[in-house]
Amino acid sequence: MMSGTRSVSSTVTTSLPSSGPKRMMQQKAAISSGPTWEELRKEARSLENEIDYKLINFSKVAASLKDDDSYSFPGDKQPLMSAANKSENFEKLSMELDGLLSRLSDVNEQMASCVSSSGAFNHTLQRHREILQDYNADYSKTKSNIQSMRQRQELLGTVERDLQSFRSGGGSLNRRSELLNKEQEHARNADRVADEIINMASATRDTLFQQRSTFKKVQSQVMEMTRKYPAINNLLVKINIRKRRDSIIIGAVISLCTIFLIWYAIR
Repeated sequence: MMSGTRSVSSTVTTSLPSSGPKRMMQQKAAISSGPTWEELRKEARSLENEIDYKLINFSKVAASLKDDDSYSFPGDKQPLMSAANKSENFEKLSMELDGLLSRLSDVNEQMASCVSSSGAFNHTLQRHREILQDYNADYSKTKSNIQSMRQRQELLGTVERDLQSFRSGGGSLNRRSELLNKEQEHARNADRVADEIINMASATRDTLFQQRSTFKKVQSQVMEMTRKYPAINNLLVKINIRKRRDSIIIGAVISLCTIFLIWYAIR
């Protein structure tokens, strides 16, 4: 009986340590199936350096496009060619940055899988994600600014072409443009008059509101005085009664005098 118990305990103690190395070997095999953390981090640093360098060039090209007067008003052939070269460089850098940012995002996802399997390097992964987020924000901001500038310049170019077509079209087109300008001026004048009327109405409304508030304050002060000093209220009531009595007496005297005069005249 004792030998059976000893054999069972020995099998238990021998089976417990064997499960630990097996689990560790499975984790190492799972980790070794893909790139290691150090390889992914080295690749992320390389991509970040390359993206940083290209973002600087991207910002310089964008600034040159903004400051290039020939790009805004294409008149000569040589400035137009330089603007075309700058635009081509801008598009090329934009495509390269799209690819690099996408690759860096994939590397961050692989690093996240390594962190979830090992349970370490969370702070380093968070830092790489913040760097990627900053790069995406700078790239999107610069690209959106250039796109809005291009849309504005296309609109200005369309307006300039329309003006040139009107000028070269003859007297009828000039006459039509003059009529359109007059109608636009009339519309502006009407808007200006409407704004003035609205401002006057707003000022009148504000004045009425102020007067109403003043009257309310006066009324509240009078009511408060009557509540604080009831003797004044009683005095006012007595004065009103005295006035009414005096008016009754005067009316009676006048009536009696009139009756006496009529009686004396008839007599």
